[in-house]
Amino acid sequence: MIYGIDHNGITVRAFPEGRAFCPNPSCSSNLIAKCGEFNIWHWAHENKSDCDSWNYEPITEWHISWQENFSLDRREVFIRKGNACHLADVVSHDNLVIEIQNSQILSTEIRLRENFYGKMIWVINSKEFKHNFILKDFRIDFVSEIWFKHIFPYHDGELDFAIIIPEDDDGTILESVMVNNYEKYFDTEKGKEFWARKRNGPNPELPIEIQNSYKGYLFNQLLKKICIPSKSHYTTFHWKSLRKSWTISKMPKFIDFNNGFLFYIKTLHSNGNGFGLIISKSTFLKKYQI
Repeated sequence: MIYGIDHNGITVRAFPEGRAFCPNPSCSSNLIAKCGEFNIWHWAHENKSDCDSWNYEPITEWHISWQENFSLDRREVFIRKGNACHLADVVSHDNLVIEIQNSQILSTEIRLRENFYGKMIWVINSKEFKHNFILKDFRIDFVSEIWFKHIFPYHDGELDFAIIIPEDDDGTILESVMVNNYEKYFDTEKGKEFWARKRNGPNPELPIEIQNSYKGYLFNQLLKKICIPSKSHYTTFHWKSLRKSWTISKMPKFIDFNNGFLFYIKTLHSNGNGFGLIISKSTFLKKYQI
């Protein structure tokens, strides 16, 4: 958990060598801070026995950024029903639970949470699948928009592709080229920086991670161009490589596109087709934040 209670009864984030108490009223056990180099700093029960039996995904910066849209008393709220008590990511002003889901989740866990909370919605991170989320009314021609605008075949025989990273890249494209061992070069004729790597065969292929990162970039550009934040935009969609566990969900699902817009799924079929609407994040928060 991100928040504990200090000896003065104040809600606090984990800090090096810190100690606190569990905010679960039925627990109040001692907590110790886990402040490593890689994971988000968090609290853990000192006796290593968690008071919540559910399995939770690791907390990410994305989780925290969502939680910080709500007041401190609305974040990480323990909800008790009968003998069961579970930790909700956010509880809105009207006691609606908002579960913030970053990674894949089993259908059994979706049922457990929906049956327990009853009144709830999901916010789902699209980072790993946005390139597979196709808005049918707003199609993108990937080939014409990317090739010879951002990616060029390189003809010196030694390098494969010249990749020019857009200035407004959010870091996703840069990460994808670095993961694939591309290095930075400079074209003296055009006066431009580009990324490339040594050719490893006569017919090199552009790595799928780079293709997907550019698809995500084009998706962001498209929404910025066509969507007005104050209005909703209805459209059919197709979710390629659908995470089928979501088809059993009966609660409202909002896909966070991480660009200021969300997609509210109204219908979702097992073949990945569905219908919904694009809304701005500000519209979402205006409804649930107060």
